[in-house]
This record gives sequence, structure tokens and C-alpha cells, in this order.
Amino acid sequence: MSRDQFLHVGLAIALFCSCFILYWPVRDHEFVWDTVQFVLENPWLRDPSSEDWIAMFTQAHAANWQPLIWVSHVIDFELFGDDAGLHHLSNVFYHAINTILVYWFIQKLLPQNSSKSIWIAFWSAFIFAVHPQHVQSVAWLVERKDTLSVLFSLLSLGFWVSDHRHNKKLSFLFFLFALMSKPMAVTLPVVMMLLDIYPLKRYKSLKDLGALITEKWYFLLLSLVVGLLTLTTQQTAMASLQNLPISVRGLNAIHNSWFYVGNYLQPINLSPFYPYPRDIALFTKLSFWLPGLLFLSVSSIAAWMLWLRNIRWPALCLVFYLVTLAPVSGLIQVGPARALDYYVYFATLPLGTLIVLGSCGVIDRLPQLRLPTVAVSLFVLLGLVLLSVQNITLWRNEQTLWTRAFGLYPESAYINRNLASVYVSIGDLDSALVHAELSEKYGSADTEYLSSLKEFIRQQAQDQQN
Repeated sequence: MSRDQFLHVGLAIALFCSCFILYWPVRDHEFVWDTVQFVLENPWLRDPSSEDWIAMFTQAHAANWQPLIWVSHVIDFELFGDDAGLHHLSNVFYHAINTILVYWFIQKLLPQNSSKSIWIAFWSAFIFAVHPQHVQSVAWLVERKDTLSVLFSLLSLGFWVSDHRHNKKLSFLFFLFALMSKPMAVTLPVVMMLLDIYPLKRYKSLKDLGALITEKWYFLLLSLVVGLLTLTTQQTAMASLQNLPISVRGLNAIHNSWFYVGNYLQPINLSPFYPYPRDIALFTKLSFWLPGLLFLSVSSIAAWMLWLRNIRWPALCLVFYLVTLAPVSGLIQVGPARALDYYVYFATLPLGTLIVLGSCGVIDRLPQLRLPTVAVSLFVLLGLVLLSVQNITLWRNEQTLWTRAFGLYPESAYINRNLASVYVSIGDLDSALVHAELSEKYGSADTEYLSSLKEFIRQQAQDQQN
């Protein structure tokens, strides 16, 4: 084994171990949120019959078609039974593999045979491993679809970048697996074209652009088919245009473009759930959408100006982020949340790389700032680790999860509804009644559920008195 190979193996092991050291507390975590609906009550996952296996690949469960996710859960139930902690550690395993793949993928994008490239890739991967914004994808079992989909996405992109001519079939296979884990991977063909332009530099004229599109026709066709399938299966979970007009969705998408970047750069008040404002008219206020518009405008102009000066990485990272964010930007609204951290598990990957590249650029141009830059970088990395430790504990059980969300968004009908259910489950009926009434006060759509819940609480209280 050569010196470089030994270094690669050592750094990969360090990244893998870092993930498990950071996320080991999930060993004591419970199943939370809709894990019961998606996983525990899924009839296909325990001792599946031949009919169950067919259903996994041909039917949607809870408005989701994700056959490889179901297969991974079948394996977990076979190995771990109902041990919640081990199921969660399985998620950590996929995250650790993703971290190593990020290291491998970024190296493929950078100049080869360079020790500098190795360390840029390592620190980019380390940021990916420990960033607090990724905790939701790792610590929430339902988001197995994030960790597994990104695993296959990174393999697909990595093989495409390595040698697209010889690895095209392999890249397509992993692309298919990514789609079978989470349909959000439909954007990968566009990312491949982006990488073809830079750093592969396969685009020199409009004629070349046509060839780049044509050679990916089966990637694009599969994206179209899966995209249409997803829109069909998730109709029941989508907000109607009447309840959420396209203008509001557009303003929310503009807002979210900066919202996620802001949370990435300052991950202090991350929430398990970001609710819609009670008054939809708030979306039209300048203070809501202007920061996003400024971010899109300034970053696009800056990226273009740097591109003209042959500094290409900012443009690559910006377009990568916007393209991969597009399906979950808010234009297509699924579920009750305005935004969720797990939406950007993959999309914010280039931000960490850009930060590392920027730090290296400062050191190269201003050697006298090497020590301060390294000191600040280490301080920031330590801060990210500590914030992740804090966020991981929030996912320990339903009470810690929704108490945190309530502390940030006390006027959310959805959060109060879930907190009411939590307090019923632990026997705190007074608190349950308070949050059920708050949920009704703030306009919950689950009026029937809340009415039956309040009736149950009152009945339990009477039984306790008797």
C-alpha cells in the first residue's frame, strides 16, 4: 500500500468513526413522529411474504413509493427486531458511508495527485458529517430515505465524474437506486450536466450542449417518469392551489433559498418543524421574501463575475444547491411544513466545500493569516459538533422533540396537536388538554381528532377522580 493509499484509508476510517462517536447517543432513542405510521405499522416489513415483496416495488405506502427504503427496513427488522436504538444506528451507518463517499466524490472534482485536494475533500466531508442541519436526516428513522438516496446519488455522480464513458451504465444503475430510495434524486441528470460543464469541461459550444443532453436521454426519461409517478402518489399530501396559491408558493421558495443557507451558516435555532404562518398574507410582506431575493441576486451576480475571472467553484456550488433544492423549495408543497432541515441534506453539500476552498484561498493569498484562519476554522468545527450534540438529544423521544418545536413556534397548531398527544401518552392530562385547546385556537385542521382527544382526556380525568 502506497503512502497516499494509506492516508486515504486512514482518513476514511477517521470520518466513519467520527460519525458513530457523534451519533452514538441515538442508541438510546425511541421511535418518534411518524415512524409508527411509516415503519412500525407498515404491513410489508416484518416477515414479508411474496405478495409483500411485490407490493414494496409496485405500490405506494403512506403516499410514498420508495421500495429500497422498505427493503432496508426489512433487513433491520430481521437483524434488530423492534430495538429502536439499533434501527437508528443503522441510519448512522448510512450517514457514515455517505461521509466517506463525499470525501471520494470531492476528490474526483479536484486536481488529482495533490495533497491539498485530499485535505480539502477531508474537511468538506467532516463538515458534512457533523453539521447540525443534518441531524434530522440521521436521527429520524423515517429519513432513511435521505441517507440511502444520497448514498446512491453520490455513487452515481462519483462514477460519472470518474469516467462517464466507461461508467455510464454503472452511474445509471445507482441513479435508479437513488430514485427507488427517494424521488428527489430526479435532479441528478441536471447535476451531471453541470459537472460536465465544470470541472469536466466537456462543454465548449451549443453543439456540445446538445450532445451532453442527448447522451443522458435515458436518465432524463427516468426522471420524468418517476417525477410524474411521485406527483400522482402524493396527491393526497399536497396542498391545493386554493389553500396555497402559486404566488405564495413562489414567495416561500424565494424565502427558503436563503433560509436554508442562513441556517447552514448559523445553525443555532434549528427546529424539527418549521410551520406556515397562521396568516398567509405574511408571505407577501417584504421582510419575508426580500432576504431570499437579495441572496439569489447577489450570489448569482458574484458567481457570474467570478466565473468570468476563471474562478468557477462558486458558480458550480450555487447552481448545484439551487438545482437539488428545487423539488423541495416550496413550489410543490407536500405536508404541513413550510420547511424542514432534511430537505437540504444533499443540497447544502457544496456549501461546506465552498467554505473550505475559501479558507484555503485565504491561506494561499495571505500566508500571514494561516494561523488565525486555522484557529477560527477549528473553533467553528468545534461549535458545529457541540450544536449537533445538542440537536441529537432533541430527537431522544416525542416529548423532547415537540417541546423543542413548541419553544420556537408556540403558535403552531400542528406542534400543539402533537404535543397534546405526547402528554396523553405519558399521562399528563392537564398539559394535554392545554395543548389540544391551543391547537384548536390556532386553527388546526384536525378538529375531529382534537375533539375526540379532548373527550378522551376528560373521560380519563373523571375515571381518575372516581
